[in-house]
Amino acid sequence: MTVTLRPREPERITPDGGVRCSYLLRDNGRPIGELVLSTDGDPPRRGRIDHLWVAESERRRGRGGIALLAAEEVLRSRGCDRVRALLPLPPGEAG
Repeated sequence: MTVTLRPREPERITPDGGVRCSYLLRDNGRPIGELVLSTDGDPPRRGRIDHLWVAESERRRGRGGIALLAAEEVLRSRGCDRVRALLPLPPGEAG
């Protein structure tokens, strides 16, 4: 298993001076998910995981965890010292 993160499109500058980029998550070249990351523009930079999706057939195999580790590295390389992620709960698990 070789899971990689590849940019899906060129990064975009946000109105506040941050950066937003969409990535494709691949396993041995086969697309298995996607990830969208952004940063704010003011130092100290804060990173955000805006979207994380892993194909149903690839879940429970560590793909999402690998994507999160890669996201952390990307955001750290952009000078972020914190990361925020708002991910929805599966149906029926809302408390």
